[in-house]
Amino acid sequence: MAKTFVVVGASAASIAFISKLRSFDKQSRIICFSAEEELPYNRCYLIDVLEGTKTCDEIVLKPASFFQEESVELHLGVRVEKIVPEQQCVIVGEEMVHYDVLFVGVGARPYLPLLPGIYDYSNIFTFYSLSDVKTLLHVLQGNSAPHCLVIGGGINGLECASALASKGAKVTIVERQDRLMPAQVDISTSKWIKSRAEAQGVEVITGAHVVNMLPDDTEQYVETVQLSTNQTLRVDLIVCTTGVRLNSELLHNAGIHMVQGSVIVNEHLQTNIANIYAGGDICTTADIITKTMIRSSSWSDAMLQGLCAATQFSGEPRIYQGAINARGSRFFGMPYYGYGATLGTKIDEVIQYDGSDFLHRFYVRNGTLAGFVLIGNTDRMAAYKQHYLQQNAVCKPFIL
Repeated sequence: MAKTFVVVGASAASIAFISKLRSFDKQSRIICFSAEEELPYNRCYLIDVLEGTKTCDEIVLKPASFFQEESVELHLGVRVEKIVPEQQCVIVGEEMVHYDVLFVGVGARPYLPLLPGIYDYSNIFTFYSLSDVKTLLHVLQGNSAPHCLVIGGGINGLECASALASKGAKVTIVERQDRLMPAQVDISTSKWIKSRAEAQGVEVITGAHVVNMLPDDTEQYVETVQLSTNQTLRVDLIVCTTGVRLNSELLHNAGIHMVQGSVIVNEHLQTNIANIYAGGDICTTADIITKTMIRSSSWSDAMLQGLCAATQFSGEPRIYQGAINARGSRFFGMPYYGYGATLGTKIDEVIQYDGSDFLHRFYVRNGTLAGFVLIGNTDRMAAYKQHYLQQNAVCKPFIL
């Protein structure tokens, strides 16, 4: 019997859900609401668009023709305001849209630091969406070698700084913690990354944060920022990459079980409400190795979650085995991959191989691979990933 599927958000998980569902179910009605104006796209390639190595069209997940040909009702720039499980509907404006099955893939949004006037000045931006990148590209046009301040030295901040530097900008990264990528790598790895950033002409200031922003005479633009270290920086534009917040407000008061803003799902990607499923950043699931609850963080995992959720309505339902604690990126001309525990907590031994253009660090616990970091040369990434997932014994020298 044909059903009505409503999909909230056009994230990687959502598009995987829609694509897989339509591959075996040609009759059911599929309605997708996305708050973004752009066609669904791969967020991993925003750095490429900002650098100019890819166009906006090249990172689109599905062209408009897909939604037309597959009879998927895609509504762009439309925000779902409320979920009402008791009536099996979502509220969009003044309209109630009913569903038999609801899939939630609303993802996250950038978080801005709490600074006076941060919402008032015209030269403060974020780097999280395709709309953000389009805005930055427009601002950079005709602006020769601008002074750019990137607030936040996580993965997103490094990608942004790398892209801006490649376009001739004078870039400074300010990170509140004592190292770059504090949530992903240890001090030794961070120092290595910092040296590569500086080799690309990027200034890195750690253990500091912005305490004041001073405008120009028009009071429309920030001209100078003051740091907690008493340093003063002249700026032409500021990009905030200080983390994200889950778009979980929509789920409050809907009766969906959550922990710290993340939706709890089972091996079917099903919430505690039988006909509501979820996938992507918004979810928390069991780590496939440690079995602890973690938030889904990789693009590939989000796609897998959407696919597995869709198969629950097929003759061959697929069980989701759990999230892989994985991170991937590219910055300063180097690919980066991190798997598992890479911060040195409860680690027995660290095995390192490095050169002028690569760094490999393997974290050993109880004789097995607890995690690893590959930067630069990632040719053996698949082999190390398999070794990690199988929890095979580590023997030295550890080179697969």
